[in-house]
Amino acid sequence: YEMLRSLVGSEMCIRDSNAGINRSLMVKDSDFSLELGPVKDILPFVEADELLQLLQAQYPKDKSYSFADKKIRAAESGIAKGKIDNAIKSLLLAADELAEKDNDLATSLRLIVDQLLYQLQRQSSSISLSNED
Repeated sequence: YEMLRSLVGSEMCIRDSNAGINRSLMVKDSDFSLELGPVKDILPFVEADELLQLLQAQYPKDKSYSFADKKIRAAESGIAKGKIDNAIKSLLLAADELAEKDNDLATSLRLIVDQLLYQLQRQSSSISLSNED
């Protein structure tokens, strides 16, 4: 997915980068009942790691999961270093790789990655706005 901040207000466009603009989804903050704060908690990364271990054990010859694991770990490291844009790029690459997979574990992992992307995008937007003041 690509998350674009070029829209007005708190709207953003989440676009599946593999499928192009035809699968665009417009999202407004007011449409969400789920509160997502800045990524500070390691729990999503722990959950992602557990799912990746299961996927790699179940599909040992599939290199996609190793790639996704590498990118998710890079994102976690980027967050720890305050490099939010690098973390977003790493998670986008992991999400694209996981989009090709059609199993429940990969879908669960993709949802965790998507949640992290949304949180990081909001965090990045608020950092950008505070820097403009």
